[in-house]
Amino acid sequence: MTKITKDYKKTIGLDLDDTIINHDQNRRKISQKLGLPESDRQVKKTIYTEISLNCPAIKGSIETINEWLNNGYKVFIVSRRQEDGQDFGRQWLKKYLPRIKSGHIFFVNKDEDKSIICSENKMTVFIDDSLTVLEHISRQTTKILFDPKKKFMTKNYSPDIGRVNTWKQIEKIVAKLS
Repeated sequence: MTKITKDYKKTIGLDLDDTIINHDQNRRKISQKLGLPESDRQVKKTIYTEISLNCPAIKGSIETINEWLNNGYKVFIVSRRQEDGQDFGRQWLKKYLPRIKSGHIFFVNKDEDKSIICSENKMTVFIDDSLTVLEHISRQTTKILFDPKKKFMTKNYSPDIGRVNTWKQIEKIVAKLS
């Protein structure tokens, strides 16, 4: 993990869906309605529509992000939402995290594109719920796998990726980096 000097403010990159936005309830409803498994592409595509505007934030995410902003950290959102769901993502952010600058919100087409945004913006920390995404991120960036459902507990992955289950754990890791 990267050690950050005192005079250097942290630049934090965050995935949006299932890292900040909690889609669990809508995912279950849509899955049942369509008769498809929750992991199906059609279910995923549907939850990123207008119904996502009513999704709650994951516990602790809003408070932690606002604290980082209060401390002068740069916060970026880097999401792989497809074009038809991006406007709803921006609206959700405007409602729950209005202090994140619009120029700090990026939507990419492929997982590996997140690493380009991280490098271009010199992110010191990147948090995502996808192991595949984090494997593409540079070793100079502290990588945190948000795994509240503990689905990656038995998987082998790079030792430079920290795995957490809560935003409280994320907050502690980031605080130790200063």
